Amino acid sequence: MQVRRTITLAAGLLAAMAGAAQGAELHQGRIQGGQVAEYTVQAKAGQQLDVALNASHRSAYFNVQAVGASEAEFIGSLKGAHYASAVTADTSYRITVYLMRSAARRNAAADYQLKVDLK
Repeated sequence: MQVRRTITLAAGLLAAMAGAAQGAELHQGRIQGGQVAEYTVQAKAGQQLDVALNASHRSAYFNVQAVGASEAEFIGSLKGAHYASAVTADTSYRITVYLMRSAARRNAAADYQLKVDLK
């Protein structure tokens, strides 16, 4: 069974819309087996999205995908634990923290810290 936790990062959105800089947000959690944690970030064109994962299990990764896109633009299992990119259009991004299938099958668990910075 796959459990999804979704948190929308909108606290800094009002500050960003008002022209103030939005600070980094640190999210902590735990996933086990086939569970995933999902975070949604509202971004505006011209901003910089920076995401970093620190996890207790080496098979924990994250993906970044624009909402509505058919593919992830960042796949952590292929590219590592840090993502940084300029936002080219107003959009929402879904950040998904997960365990690799082999670890999920063993019902492994990972505590994680996800840092999301939108400037």
